[in-house]
Amino acid sequence: MDIQLQPRDHALISAVYWIGDGFFPRRLIRPLFFSESNDESAMRKRLSKLQKENFIFWPSDAEYREWGIPEPVIFLDWRGIADVADQMGTSVEPPRNPNFKKHIAEFATRLKEKGIYWRVKPSWNPRHDLKAIDVRLAFSRSAALTDDYFIEQRIPESHFRHRPDTVAYSRINTDGVSVHETRQVIPDDFVVIGNRERQAKGESYRFRALLEIDMSTHSNPAFSSKKARAYSEYVTSQSYEARIGSKGGRWFVITTGPERMANLMRTTQAEVGNKSKVFVFSYFALVEKQNIFKAPIWWQFATDYAIDFESIE
Repeated sequence: MDIQLQPRDHALISAVYWIGDGFFPRRLIRPLFFSESNDESAMRKRLSKLQKENFIFWPSDAEYREWGIPEPVIFLDWRGIADVADQMGTSVEPPRNPNFKKHIAEFATRLKEKGIYWRVKPSWNPRHDLKAIDVRLAFSRSAALTDDYFIEQRIPESHFRHRPDTVAYSRINTDGVSVHETRQVIPDDFVVIGNRERQAKGESYRFRALLEIDMSTHSNPAFSSKKARAYSEYVTSQSYEARIGSKGGRWFVITTGPERMANLMRTTQAEVGNKSKVFVFSYFALVEKQNIFKAPIWWQFATDYAIDFESIE
């Protein structure tokens, strides 16, 4: 191997896995990891070296068209995901011959057995996934800008997708009949947010946030009927407690704009009633530009005005 990884390389690889959930937009790499450079040449040279040594790769022109990815991105190659395993303190036997698809598939299976999920192409909706990255970064960036909060734990969507939890619940359908349903629950991210002041006092300091990135793909009633009921039941379910280690949390539903948000709030409250307190709403323009822990950019059903993070019930 003709490269010595630098701390910045490890940080980039970690961000691709934990923030990008397996892939990462190139537009974010320079401001996050090469901000000292006056041009992109240093970034391009380093990415080329990482690509040559199988730490990262980027799609071909044909794959960009096939997968519908709207902007340049990078993925982790086999040495990149192996570095993730090393950073986690996990030993995984590398592929015997990376040029053989069978050996790569066996390597991916060994990773999965260790709880490491290697993503080599986007999901069915790359635009959604790219927006999820922007929101995850907003949480991390805001935590870095405040002395009060920090990100203690993160579980990417892919971990839930590979091993989803299922909840059972009852709801009243459009005919007024009570029906029993089951649904798999797959958050777009799970984040444990810590409060330093409470931690120092020995008080309960963890806040559990589950993210739902809403791109207006479905109608408002579809969200409330297909997701809201299951989501509200999930945070008090045994499957959630078994995975997370505790019950309780809030769903942060972040959508395209204030009108869509208001409609989602209305239909969600109609669907889940007094369980609507587990939902917190905002929209992209606020989350991506404001400090999410300080600015009043969140809405709950108990108030008719925006509140800050500390005021979330």
